[in-house]
Amino acid sequence: MESKMYRYNSESPGLSLRTKRKISILNSVRRFFDSLAAAQDRRRQRNALARLDDRMLRDIGLSMSDVEVELSKPFWR
Repeated sequence: MESKMYRYNSESPGLSLRTKRKISILNSVRRFFDSLAAAQDRRRQRNALARLDDRMLRDIGLSMSDVEVELSKPFWR
């Protein structure tokens, strides 16, 4: 089952100020959780990269120094 996420535009004519504020808050919350999910995904990918040995890294065209650079990045980048 596929779920679709709808984004509402608070600039739509005919909406009350209260409704526009609610939409704005909901959009901010959605952006926060999207950012959190992206950070968790980067952490998961970096952990998987850290577990690769030299042969596997060579197969994908990376060196241990490339991995060290990636692992030294903060979670938000």
